[in-house]
Amino acid sequence: MNTSKKRKLSTAKKQASLETLTILGVSGEFGALGLWLYAKEYLDAAKNVPSNNKLNLIRSALTCHAIELLLKASLSVDGEKLLALSEAPFGHNLENLLAAMLSKPTGKKSHLEDHHINAIRNAANYHDQKLFEYPAPAEALAGYPYLPDIPTLANAAELLLNYLKEPCKNR
Repeated sequence: MNTSKKRKLSTAKKQASLETLTILGVSGEFGALGLWLYAKEYLDAAKNVPSNNKLNLIRSALTCHAIELLLKASLSVDGEKLLALSEAPFGHNLENLLAAMLSKPTGKKSHLEDHHINAIRNAANYHDQKLFEYPAPAEALAGYPYLPDIPTLANAAELLLNYLKEPCKNR
């Protein structure tokens, strides 16, 4: 008797499992490029958020999501499957995605400097716990003590976006 249950995939995860498509005999990989294109849109949106205060939580949320997608795009270039990138240990975990990316050939050449890496690590907890996206009274009362430097975070996203453009297009 088979006791293992077949896991039901969400619609998004079903889509992630279709990263290679063949149409009329022509095959293409859409995972890395798709992630890169979405990341560009998130980063463009982040740039258009008015910067009228120090926190800029919406800009931070959009920038972190762009970074998440760019880290996944880099890993996709190095052969990781989108479905695997959507699950543990990756998911929305910037720290795990960053560590994995930096250990792979494409990520090792990413041009991220220590201050970029530190900004991403500082943002990881906020992003993973959605503290940029939903009210976080305890964090606000504490003054967001681990808030990353937003310009450094945005610069890291720009570096990744520019660096990954060609590898993602050529995947």
